[in-house]
Amino acid sequence: MKSVHFLPVLISALLYLFCIDANPTDANPAPTSAPSRLQVYKTYAPAKVIRNYISPLLKGSETISLFRGKIIVNASAHTHSNILEMLNQIDRRAQKVLIAFRPIITDNKRQGAVQIPSIARFSGSSTNGKITIKKRNHQIDAESIHKEEQITLLEGKTGYLRGTTERYKNTPVFADGFFTTKPTLEKNGSGHYISAIISGDMATLQLSKKTPKSINNISSPRSIQSSTEELIVPFGTWIQIPSIDGQLSTQEIRVQRAP
Repeated sequence: MKSVHFLPVLISALLYLFCIDANPTDANPAPTSAPSRLQVYKTYAPAKVIRNYISPLLKGSETISLFRGKIIVNASAHTHSNILEMLNQIDRRAQKVLIAFRPIITDNKRQGAVQIPSIARFSGSSTNGKITIKKRNHQIDAESIHKEEQITLLEGKTGYLRGTTERYKNTPVFADGFFTTKPTLEKNGSGHYISAIISGDMATLQLSKKTPKSINNISSPRSIQSSTEELIVPFGTWIQIPSIDGQLSTQEIRVQRAP
């Protein structure tokens, strides 16, 4: 007859009962939410702008916050996957564009059918109290009439593309006890404030005759005043500028990727 050691049997029975009490639902576990994790996103566009696109993708208790230009998201792996897919579509490094601007050259002008414009210059002298004034006409160089103005611009930024009739003038400036001259652009309305957004081989331009409210606002290139006109142009093609403020434009514009 074998002897029975009751102490090990008793301990095993107690452990079995304890396990049953401690996990009463192990047989039929209740569904739980997917584990969440923190992810830090650094984007090309401002974080406060990208947040508006990420927020609708969050579910339940998932959160989003901003810190020093970065986006911090606490969400499930599935949500992070959706965020990355969305960022790959809308967030990219801004491109540099070269924008050229010139008066429209009509067929008549190309064939020389139109007379080359000229300007009048007056000179005078005084002898024995008599004043003699001479007038002489000078033709304007045709090349200067059709001269192109160019500007290199970072996508989403706003710059000023001066008109061909606008010129720089040396303006006296008093600094450090001395007068110096500073080149200042004299605007006469022939130039344009302009910004560009690139999509494939097309550029969407925003043009305005008035100063934009925010020149460096990449998130809102349409933050220009009500006189803004939108123009969609293919790369490398000259397109006539639309009329702005009811004034018919006689200028054309071309957009290319900057080298």
